[in-house]
Amino acid sequence: MPETTYINGYHPSVLATHNARTAQNSCQFLLPTLSTLSTTHASFSLLDAGCGPASITISLALLFPAARITALDLSSKALEPGRHAAKQQNVSNIEFKEGNVYTLPFADEIFDVVHAQQLLCHLPDPIKAIAELLRVTKKGGVLALREADTRAIFFYPELPLLKKNWELFAKTMEGEGNTGDTSAGRKLRKWVRSAGVKEEEVRCSAGTWCYSSEVERVAFGEAWMERVVESEFAVKVVEQGLATKQEMAEIREGWREWSQDPDGWLCIPHGEALITNI
Repeated sequence: MPETTYINGYHPSVLATHNARTAQNSCQFLLPTLSTLSTTHASFSLLDAGCGPASITISLALLFPAARITALDLSSKALEPGRHAAKQQNVSNIEFKEGNVYTLPFADEIFDVVHAQQLLCHLPDPIKAIAELLRVTKKGGVLALREADTRAIFFYPELPLLKKNWELFAKTMEGEGNTGDTSAGRKLRKWVRSAGVKEEEVRCSAGTWCYSSEVERVAFGEAWMERVVESEFAVKVVEQGLATKQEMAEIREGWREWSQDPDGWLCIPHGEALITNI
């Protein structure tokens, strides 16, 4: 099996967009389940697999302070921003742990809730990962999955430079030596069913990230202005001969134009699956 390649890297411009993710804007499909669970079992256990900088994890910990939360990612480098942020916000109900999603370092049926967001899209074998996430979910517990579909991103104004940005993102993520899938959102139901989940066990839905207000537009646009010229993504694009540094600088100006347009609007659709482990 190919080694998992995390194309986004950990550049500050990447963390800036990831840190904007919260339970409220990224886990709407899961929050009602957690709210109900907290009334009967306030100290429920939750695994956030592939937590990254843990902004979602931390917001869940703040919403459910009695919950016992484990934040897992592949490396200490990935976990360090989350550890720091949790300490800064005095969050004490999260344990940070290194681990591989294919071979989770936990016993069977140990978590009431397992959550994974923007994880499967980076894996060469998402079906195997889903099966492993189900293994550690208690009977009667819930596995919540959410994946972006970056091939379906739409925006206004329809600037050619932004279109080129997302084309390069897809080519780099799915290119030779990489393991990503930019259409993960639309494939989520297929992957879940292929992992053995029955029809009556899963409820699928869709969500979005939408950037339209001036604050949202400027923050997202400025992060991408930096990302296309300085991050690991920018380096890989040039190394693979997909674009020159000059072309990436031009894309940066496209992001500047979009972020400054009062009519600017961008939507990233997501596929969602809420699975009850019967």
